Amino acid sequence: HPGDVNSYISLSETYFLSGDSNKALETIKKALDIAPTNTSAYALLVRIYKKEGAMDKAVEALKQVLEYDPKSLTGYEAGVIYIDQGKFDDAVAVYQKAVENYPGLAAMHFQLAVACQLKGDYMQAINSCKKAIELEPDNVSLLLGMVNVLMAQGDFAQAKARVKFLRHIPQDT
Repeated sequence: HPGDVNSYISLSETYFLSGDSNKALETIKKALDIAPTNTSAYALLVRIYKKEGAMDKAVEALKQVLEYDPKSLTGYEAGVIYIDQGKFDDAVAVYQKAVENYPGLAAMHFQLAVACQLKGDYMQAINSCKKAIELEPDNVSLLLGMVNVLMAQGDFAQAKARVKFLRHIPQDT
């Protein structure tokens, strides 16, 4: 249906899944011409750009998602791309915004911790890990993340103490 944004998104998705990124890109841009604030269309645009290796374009599309919907979890994928590109300051900024919008989501605090650790800001990484663990105290991945940050900082005694603590967590049977 010409003029129907959802039809263009569906068609673009079909092209994308069939491996025709050029037609997928052309079609999703038509959807965005009709509905320039449609975050679903931007999410697909990001997937197309990522598949093509156009990470800077993917980040720009993710910025648009966050501009139109600051609470969109999709938009925070930009942090992952920034980390992959070694742009740790940019990743930290993305995840700081994420924790502002999702203060109760442990995953966002953990992502901020990872970005801070990679940047070399171990105190902020530890604080972000602590917050993530506070939100999900039984999440072993978060506990291991804290061990990783402590080791990166050179605090082997604290890391060792955390590992000893992990040994006492009952395993699911």
